[in-house]
Amino acid sequence: MANAPERSSAFILDDDEEKIEYQADTKVSNAGTFTFNKEDHTVANLLRMQLLRDPAVTDAIDKWKRENDTMGMLGE
Repeated sequence: MANAPERSSAFILDDDEEKIEYQADTKVSNAGTFTFNKEDHTVANLLRMQLLRDPAVTDAIDKWKRENDTMGMLGE
């Protein structure tokens, strides 16, 4: 297909992109949001499950805009 994007664009980062971004929560101390660029839900789900094994972690959520998104967010 001529108009199809390159397959590598789904996992190779652009020059201005970071693999993982962190944004601290302004309302809750020791909390924040990690954004995973060009990853599917598997990585975030594995990390969420591992975080929930720690008794100090009270909540870990992964959310996606769409089912096939390549960017996810993991809130703590």
